[in-house]
Amino acid sequence: LLISSFQVLFLGTLYTLSRKYQNIQQSNGLDDDMKYFYHPIYQVFWLFFGMAICLPFKNWFSQEKEENDGKKEMNPYVMIIPAFCDVCATVLDATGLIFTHVSIHQMLKGFIVIFTMVISMILFKRNYNLSQKFGVLFVISGLFIVGSSNLHSYNSRFAPRPLLGNILVILAQVFLAGMFVYEEKILKEYRIRVLEIVGWEGVWGMIFSTIFVLIFFLIPGEDFGCLENPVQATLQVANNYKILLAMMISTLVMGPFNYYGTNLTKYASAMHRCLIDSSRMCIIWFIAICCSWEKFTPYQAIGYCLIMNGNLLYYEIVSIDKWLKQESKDPEICNTENTPIKDEQVYETSPTLDGDFSAPNFQNDTAMNETNCESNNDSKHGKSTSIDHLLGESG
Repeated sequence: LLISSFQVLFLGTLYTLSRKYQNIQQSNGLDDDMKYFYHPIYQVFWLFFGMAICLPFKNWFSQEKEENDGKKEMNPYVMIIPAFCDVCATVLDATGLIFTHVSIHQMLKGFIVIFTMVISMILFKRNYNLSQKFGVLFVISGLFIVGSSNLHSYNSRFAPRPLLGNILVILAQVFLAGMFVYEEKILKEYRIRVLEIVGWEGVWGMIFSTIFVLIFFLIPGEDFGCLENPVQATLQVANNYKILLAMMISTLVMGPFNYYGTNLTKYASAMHRCLIDSSRMCIIWFIAICCSWEKFTPYQAIGYCLIMNGNLLYYEIVSIDKWLKQESKDPEICNTENTPIKDEQVYETSPTLDGDFSAPNFQNDTAMNETNCESNNDSKHGKSTSIDHLLGESG
């Protein structure tokens, strides 16, 4: 899991930066005019190609083969739904990345925590405690600050339409969260290797992205008569080696990135994958500032801190529930010497050796006080408190 987490962090950063680098490059295509490389559907096709080439290598990692564990045999058709979600998410995400800053893009992906929580509650009937709910509120507050930080001052080259880009990135997280949760469901129900799930998702993704390319080619637009012209995109890639190199990097990184990401989902959970994935924002933000793609803004820093603290609460690295439980345990003093002892005797019916429940059992109030004292001590040490029960129910 440690290796998978590091690889998701490193490869995910390289993947995002290489995609943004393509968008800020200019090249000529069907004419001699230099134009920015704005072709998200074309990019998505090659990204899924990078995932599909993992399929022939599915048997390389024999240690992933599972024995008879009661799981179903893998059916490639079960990957249609997560592949469609992935295509929709990647198209929206790639388009949003064109229009907004790369660091804002990465931070807004923190919305996936919220959507993953909602979808998990619907599909898996999961309950979330008070700490996780506070974490979501922190994330929402931070994302609101981050999302509005670049609306008034932005670079027309690196973020030509930030509001539209931000909205598209947020919408992409709905589909991405659905894909993560559905993949977790598949991994728990089916006997399948990680490279196999990545490969089949790539195959179905290529099919869906090809359909999108054809649809966008037939819709009238400003890209030489189309909404997106794949011929123009191919010529721009051929005429600028920087675009070609960046596209090769993103394509080759896509397979291993999803392999290690799916490993996290399989052996941990979808929420762990979201946490590692959202941790990339600090690295990408730092690199974007160093490359002069962006300028440092204090609002973005405040939003980033809220997002990260929200993630720490959501994944219970820092827990509010434990603090509340500790504060709620008020000491109760039990003093049997000052408790008045009544002369009456307390009768309790208890069974005799013959099973007759009519014989009385005598206990005085002193014995009862001792019992109550022990009960109060248990409560003092947190063995049985009402706040524990209530917090457990709220979770």
